[in-house]
Amino acid sequence: MVVNSEPEAAAVHCAHLTDLHKLKLSQNFLICDAGGGTVDLAIYKIIGSLSNLEIAEVCARSGANCGSIFLDLRFRELVRTLLADHPAHLDPASQAFFMHAFAESDKLAYNGEEDDEHYFHFNCFNVEDPDDPSVGLVNGELAIPGILLRREVFDPVIEEVLNLLEEQIKRAAAPIDALMMVGGFSESHYLFKRVEARFKGRIAVIARPNDADTATSRGAAQYGLARRPLVSSVIAGRSYLMKVKLPADSEDWAKRPAYIRENDAGVSICENRIQYLVQKGAILRKGQRIKTKFCKFSATPQ
Repeated sequence: MVVNSEPEAAAVHCAHLTDLHKLKLSQNFLICDAGGGTVDLAIYKIIGSLSNLEIAEVCARSGANCGSIFLDLRFRELVRTLLADHPAHLDPASQAFFMHAFAESDKLAYNGEEDDEHYFHFNCFNVEDPDDPSVGLVNGELAIPGILLRREVFDPVIEEVLNLLEEQIKRAAAPIDALMMVGGFSESHYLFKRVEARFKGRIAVIARPNDADTATSRGAAQYGLARRPLVSSVIAGRSYLMKVKLPADSEDWAKRPAYIRENDAGVSICENRIQYLVQKGAILRKGQRIKTKFCKFSATPQ
């Protein structure tokens, strides 16, 4: 069984789409995997020809909880605020009805500022208490101004995505030749428009494949069928370490004397030391085995 991460699978799929971005050897591209719960970012360099594709991670990947579900949650809070004095429309079934209508149509189709003057209409689940024009409730339908949706629902989440992209680009410390948007949230017209507006002067190609929502699955299949590592190296995004016992040194005696014990062999051992297996930012070959040595102190040679 071959195990690879979602950003790696998406990167493999996008790297094969030469007609979309025309990437060349040694160029860097950023994968923005914008999904339901999280937005995950990774930057790769093409180090092999497309006929013998191989890519390598440029810097540690990043991500945050700012996926499309947070639009749903902010929309729910907006509805609760607007209908605070109308509890008939705030029972679980009514809220689920509003959220389903939002998720199925307006969430991805919303266009931003050009929709500011438009009203978005949501039918109420319950027929009682049908009117309060002061909050947009008219004849059993809730009308929400586009500008209110943008300010309260879309902009806070999309700003977080844009800031995440900015930080990842700075972390790379290398020019980015293309930005690939994949994942279900990437199909949001407003998100893609905001990304283009922010980065089009710095990144030559900003693209979203037609199959953006299935890019990860397609890349995983391509990875498996290749029967070889298409991602040659990755960057450790975190440190991996172990708590160990080591012979006490001068620093242990100065900073950790309470953890020093003498073992059966008469050797002073510090029982609260940390040994790194992999340090954050380390370059690792795909499939590389990490080895370390351990020893046992004994009172006898055996």
